[in-house]
Amino acid sequence: MTGHRRTGRVSRGLLGAALAAGVLLGGASTATADVVLHVVPNLPADLVVGQTGAASTITITNASDGPETWADVAVETITLVASCGTRQINGADCPGAAVDPGILKPSATATGQAGTACSGIAFTTSLIDPTEGVYAFAPAAPVVLGPGGSQTQTCVLDFTVTVPKAPVIDAAPTLAGLQTDQVAFARARAGLLVAGSADATSEVTVTPAAVSLATQVAPASITAGQAFEDTATLTAPPAGVAPTGTIGFAVYGPADPTCADQPVFTSTNQLAGSSTVSDPFTPTSPGTYRVIAGYSGDADYAAAASACGDPTEAVTVTGLPAVSGLGPAGGPESGGTQVTISGTNLSGATAVHFGGATVTPSTVSATDVSAAA
Repeated sequence: MTGHRRTGRVSRGLLGAALAAGVLLGGASTATADVVLHVVPNLPADLVVGQTGAASTITITNASDGPETWADVAVETITLVASCGTRQINGADCPGAAVDPGILKPSATATGQAGTACSGIAFTTSLIDPTEGVYAFAPAAPVVLGPGGSQTQTCVLDFTVTVPKAPVIDAAPTLAGLQTDQVAFARARAGLLVAGSADATSEVTVTPAAVSLATQVAPASITAGQAFEDTATLTAPPAGVAPTGTIGFAVYGPADPTCADQPVFTSTNQLAGSSTVSDPFTPTSPGTYRVIAGYSGDADYAAAASACGDPTEAVTVTGLPAVSGLGPAGGPESGGTQVTISGTNLSGATAVHFGGATVTPSTVSATDVSAAA
């Protein structure tokens, strides 16, 4: 349950003018109470960036007493400042320096809760002030609150909120996490001359969301002297804003299978959309190279990293071919002699050249290549 720090603001302007007019005209005036409302916004205390469908309510109660206790009151206005960067709110608006819209987004519709004065009534939600982030709830039918103490004195609006991003301005900097405050406002009238309004606040803590990090080196098998790159792609919640920040890439050599030593190569690359590619790295020694990619995180999303030994983050590097022997040393000029070439890293051989002739090998292994000369 969130905190609610203010309720029951009353509008007296019309009533005061009417009573003054009565005195000037010489008529007798009867003591009349204003409409008194209580408003309670209730949003989840903890939300995560990208979260959708978070159940929320606004409760409006006719708390009038005195001569107007008996009167039904018609609700004229219901608004919600969905996010504000301060607790120091006086009235229905967020102070200018603390305006922080777009953190929470109410659903496009709300519904009157069963068993309350607005049971089953549909409300259309619209953004009436994008700068401040003020939403209005317009009912499809009149909302009338019964007198205090009656079963119909309260209307409860059911709606949901989505969390596109984290607060830019922290409403409570001394607390852990990032807070944003809400301001609910309602105005109601009993007849033409008696009206009242109320506002109240609540507070939500917004936590950065986790993202998934997918990586893929390419090519996964190369010969020493060739280069490879690593591509990292982030997947954020669909309802959240696009991630920002950087991806850091670290390459570990064949002698470091647990990625415990200093990397042999690093690069840090800015995200372009939701992905980025490392700078190319050219190993000169054979073996298996392992890559770890790490996302920096930002205000909306937590940092993330791949793990040492991920199958998609390993590159096999083969040494350059080296010939150590050839046999037999000669043969008939008519050709047809089976020649075997010995050496290392020969498994990639696809052709053998004898003078001006190119021959496809009959057998190929890492240490031997055979072909008919």
